[in-house]
Amino acid sequence: VGNYRRIRLYLNPFFGDLGLSEVTSGKIQEYRVLRMSPKEAKTPARNTLHQEMVTLRQVLKTAVPSLVHDAEPDTALQGSSVTGLLKQVGGASKVFRNA
Repeated sequence: VGNYRRIRLYLNPFFGDLGLSEVTSGKIQEYRVLRMSPKEAKTPARNTLHQEMVTLRQVLKTAVPSLVHDAEPDTALQGSSVTGLLKQVGGASKVFRNA
């Protein structure tokens, strides 16, 4: 339930429409700054933000090898959004089904 909620409420809205090549360390830092900004009703605890980063890392590590293995060389990741990639991965598809 925890990872599903993190993805649905926080990670997917921010990263979902980005291409995989657009998920850079700078974009991840931008997400962290946004989450800690005073615009949020309540800033998350340090551990909460850490768990969001762990979830993001797990999902991306699962998505990339699966897609690279199943696709043609040099075309596996072209033009794919992060949400599209994650929906194709068996373990992540359950998480994104209702997102």
